[in-house]
Amino acid sequence: LYFIWDCFKLQDRFISGVKAYNEEDWNRCVDDLESSLEKTLEEDSRCRLLCEDKIDWSGVEGNPEIDVLMTSIQASVIRCQHNCLHRLALINGHDVGNLIAAHFEYLHFCYYKLMRGSEAARSVASYLLFDDNPLVRRNKYFYQNQYNKEELFTPHETMMDLYRQRTLEQRYLNFIDEKFKYVNNEFPPEMQDDRKKFDTYVAFEDDFDYSAIRRLLSQTECKILRSAFPLKEDKTLEELTDRVRALWPKAVFEDRNCSRQSRQPACPRAIVLSIENDDCSEWLGAMHTGCSVVFCA
Repeated sequence: LYFIWDCFKLQDRFISGVKAYNEEDWNRCVDDLESSLEKTLEEDSRCRLLCEDKIDWSGVEGNPEIDVLMTSIQASVIRCQHNCLHRLALINGHDVGNLIAAHFEYLHFCYYKLMRGSEAARSVASYLLFDDNPLVRRNKYFYQNQYNKEELFTPHETMMDLYRQRTLEQRYLNFIDEKFKYVNNEFPPEMQDDRKKFDTYVAFEDDFDYSAIRRLLSQTECKILRSAFPLKEDKTLEELTDRVRALWPKAVFEDRNCSRQSRQPACPRAIVLSIENDDCSEWLGAMHTGCSVVFCA
């Protein structure tokens, strides 16, 4: 009951923080989401302990397939622990996806509005450990241009530890799922790679090429895409799509539009590029005006 009650407190804080964000109450946004994030980590730890308590060790004794059984038990525990955050991500009946990233998606902007730039930068960097939403990546691009200090974009130490833990867990579970497929009463034949030492290296660097954004479009191409009757639009869009996919392999062209009214893309993971004359190839935010091309990642 205590676990369930604390989960409700986590949800209340998260919902309150998002509500504060929408109401532009930046101080309450930070207070509630910081508290919610702290509660999330506490509940994740508690859930992980409960996963260990569910093991029935009596089944191990005397089993001739002790190695297989021990591996199965270990994998079962790790899978349960790895899924704790997924279970916590059900907020008020709605799955928010990656719960850790969801906190930083709001927090970074609330910090920015309070002129706490270094915390905004760290929050974006922390978000990008867990998700690569191009709209949030664009915020890092914006902060980089504003603060011009790459050292600011270092994820929180706690988030780096959590990311490393979850990356190694997923790597281990992928190996188990691939190698421990019990088909026709036997396991797959052993391969030479199976005896390699488990890879524990985890990279934290953001290797996205932010400088490539301003090279995606030339002034001539922007002019073609702005034209009401672009003779070379299809070819230009095709070439632009290839360049965009070099950065976002799954990107799909969504729209080309010119309007002075503020608007947002239909897709939640949008890449918005200006085709205006004065800022051709600039990376725009979700809410934008003017002439633009939109891709969905």
